[in-house]
Amino acid sequence: MLDGGEKLVLIAAGGRDEYNNIISSVETLLVTKGSEDIFHFAQGWESGPSMPVPLRDAASATSSDQKALYVIGGNSIGVSSGSVFKLSCSDNADNADSSLSCSWNKVDYELQVPSEMAIALALPRQTMDLREHFDQGECTKRK
Repeated sequence: MLDGGEKLVLIAAGGRDEYNNIISSVETLLVTKGSEDIFHFAQGWESGPSMPVPLRDAASATSSDQKALYVIGGNSIGVSSGSVFKLSCSDNADNADSSLSCSWNKVDYELQVPSEMAIALALPRQTMDLREHFDQGECTKRK
């Protein structure tokens, strides 16, 4: 996920702890690209805002502008989830420590079928319009 500048934010969210408990913790790592494509890691992993619920086996994808992370479905305390959560972060440029300010929001819609261990991808809209290409004979099905 990008923080709005030329920096990349790595995010570790949810999962299980060493005691096999489902957790809601979040950690972020700010990465900057220096000269000659050398990557620099800022302050190391930092605690971020906890997820709204403990969650494991969720899918995730960045927004098309790469400024938000969506966490989709998963398992929350033994129950499959259909919830979708959005994490948005911004760089605190005023702070000398380059820390991030992040917050979670629950999206107003849910999956029709709660799921765990799904795969989520953020694809451009035109990628989803393949039927048009099949209808025009540009693509063929394997026999």
